[in-house]
Amino acid sequence: MKLNYLTLYNLGLTLIALPLLTLSTHAAHHGNVDPTGKWMIEITAGGQAFYPEATFTSEGDELKGSYYSPASSETFELEDVRSEEAGALHFTLNHPQLIVKYAGNITGNTMTGTATITYQGQTDDVPFAARREASAAIVGTWSLKTSINGSTYEPSIVIRKEAGELAGIYTSAYSGQTMELKDIILEDNQLSFSAANSDMTLNYSGAIEGESIKGTMSASAAQGSMDGSFTGMRNSD
Repeated sequence: MKLNYLTLYNLGLTLIALPLLTLSTHAAHHGNVDPTGKWMIEITAGGQAFYPEATFTSEGDELKGSYYSPASSETFELEDVRSEEAGALHFTLNHPQLIVKYAGNITGNTMTGTATITYQGQTDDVPFAARREASAAIVGTWSLKTSINGSTYEPSIVIRKEAGELAGIYTSAYSGQTMELKDIILEDNQLSFSAANSDMTLNYSGAIEGESIKGTMSASAAQGSMDGSFTGMRNSD
């Protein structure tokens, strides 16, 4: 039986576009799946789309987060938050007048699933989708392994967010020389960036999966250019 969403809205709950939520729970991270970061959610109910934002952080095995909607400033605690298998995330809003059970599946920087809403004894399933903010997926320290012209090098990069913009530093494992990162772009889980000094320009492009990255790179200098490949892992803070 379909819910009466107009009645729900008139009650002022607007819980389809959930209010500000705060959660604190112990949840295991399985495989390379990491739910941390800001998620822009789209959920459609009663022919209307809503766009709340959820932000998750972790402290050891403890998962915490907040869930914001411009529709309301109310705060609720989530119940039954758990990660049962790789990519699966469950959490429940248990409101006196409304219960919303979320079951989502995370793949890279996207999450899709179903919100089961129970109101006045009636239950309806509503699909939802979410995309993680790009900067949340790449901010941090990455250890790289670059293979080029038969040799292997292990530089590192640090990516940070400053005044809403991405910035970073490339550090050579051998000389300790640093270069500023340029043109940091993340689109559809594909990260690209460059670093340069007076002698050489490095260009990297790789696909991110969880906390790992794999792709191709090139090094250009006055004498010519060479192509190579690289892998990398984001370090735990």
